[in-house]
Amino acid sequence: METVVEHMQSTNGKKFPGVIHDYKRDGNRFHFHSDNCLLDVWVVTDVIIRFRYAQEFFQKDFSYALKPGLKEQCRELGFMEREETFEITTAAVICIVNKKSLRIVITDLKNNVICEDAGGYHWEPNPG
Repeated sequence: METVVEHMQSTNGKKFPGVIHDYKRDGNRFHFHSDNCLLDVWVVTDVIIRFRYAQEFFQKDFSYALKPGLKEQCRELGFMEREETFEITTAAVICIVNKKSLRIVITDLKNNVICEDAGGYHWEPNPG
């Protein structure tokens, strides 16, 4: 039986990350490797979390939002692997990464949703 993601891929041509099969923590950075892409989560402060996605490798790092040389200022940082998700917790928020889809949900510490992916990260192949 095909999954919802597989059905969406077959009906609209969009590509999705697939299942996370490996992860690595490097200080305030979390690197997730899925079937079809990479996700880099950088916890900059208790309330600033940066997400980068790539299909094969990351290009040179650049951001309009973050000042070059910005120092990490996270007072509290926790990480927990659960059955269906990974949870990254700061003093202010919880970032939940779904293992099957890389779908992201950010909540406050009382589990009120602040931000969540509607359909999750995806891309369309370039026909050219």
